[in-house]
Amino acid sequence: MTKNKQRIRSPHPGLTLKKRSLKSGKVSYRACYIDPDSGKEVRLTLDLTELPTAEARRAWAIRKHKALAKRKMELAAGEPVRKDYPLATAIDEFYQDAGGEVAESTLETYRHGIERFRAWAAAVGLVLTDDVTPHKLTEFRRALVAQPKSQSEKKGKRGARKDSSGKRKPVTTNSYLTSTKVMLNALRRRGLTPKLTPDTIKEHLAPLSETREEPPFMRPETLPPLFTAMMRHDLDTYKETRAEHAGDAPKGTTYKHAPILPYALFLLFAGCRGIEARRILWEFMYLDAKDSRGEVVGEIRLPAQITKNRKARTVGLEVAPFLRELLVLMRDAAGPGAAQQPIFGDAYSEGSLRSALKRLRSQYGAPANFTWKRLRATCDTFLVNSPGGTCQRK
Repeated sequence: MTKNKQRIRSPHPGLTLKKRSLKSGKVSYRACYIDPDSGKEVRLTLDLTELPTAEARRAWAIRKHKALAKRKMELAAGEPVRKDYPLATAIDEFYQDAGGEVAESTLETYRHGIERFRAWAAAVGLVLTDDVTPHKLTEFRRALVAQPKSQSEKKGKRGARKDSSGKRKPVTTNSYLTSTKVMLNALRRRGLTPKLTPDTIKEHLAPLSETREEPPFMRPETLPPLFTAMMRHDLDTYKETRAEHAGDAPKGTTYKHAPILPYALFLLFAGCRGIEARRILWEFMYLDAKDSRGEVVGEIRLPAQITKNRKARTVGLEVAPFLRELLVLMRDAAGPGAAQQPIFGDAYSEGSLRSALKRLRSQYGAPANFTWKRLRATCDTFLVNSPGGTCQRK
């Protein structure tokens, strides 16, 4: 009569170590267990460099068993289930989802802060969205504040930047923090960051204290030289073109550049953003609109789809009657069939306007501090505070 073999209880129940003999003659060991969060079987090949002996593999299996048991207890106590979702993939998907919700320029602004978070996460080993905790957000904020200011590298490759000795302004750091908060809240709503809540994101990525000065604008004394430079720009002609040389047109009558003064006056008196000005169609112009007294003052109705913040608004022209007269002339020149056409054509792209800005300052005597954005800030400074002003900047 044979004696029954005594059953020995495993020191790591629920986790088995399986030996595998490969055709090459080498031996490997694989750990098999059920992941408490996903409920799926995990097969993990052990590194024999770190675990070369049976005793080392047994000790590892015991530690892993205790970690799995602890995780089961945490889940039973109400801890959220972990999701093995790559953080880099989640960030890429945020860009794709946000691309249809915000303006392209806004998304590019988001990238400045989000890509800094991505780089920091990779450096500290945050691989999964579940790894993002409130404590990690505090570490990121501390690292972001400590980063030096960067600037373009002169005579370097396109887009190359280097650290400078200056300190980054709080407003810049806060914009990076805001972008990161927008992204993390989007991931939280998808259920990818179970350890984060709206309050923890807000608390651990709190903005720096900053002083907000008045936005830079064009002073009244700088406007006459600016308009003079623009008129010189618009009236500048070629000495003689090929068509003129062939006798098809009088000499010196071909303008070099698209007229820039109407665009500048529109930004100055309407207070619209540049991207909005380039998207406005003639059908959005209600130049015969009347005020409460029955007087024709005109207004511009901006639909939500062309504004930066996706909010419709109306710009009244009662404080800028000159702009209404200018728009009436432009409308008459465009003709009756131009309702679906932009008031500023293809010649006013972002790139061409950037080139025009450089020409105005370098060749035609425009003030050195002139930018398109400052025209809008000038409208905000003067027209919004004028009697009956409705040129609201939003």
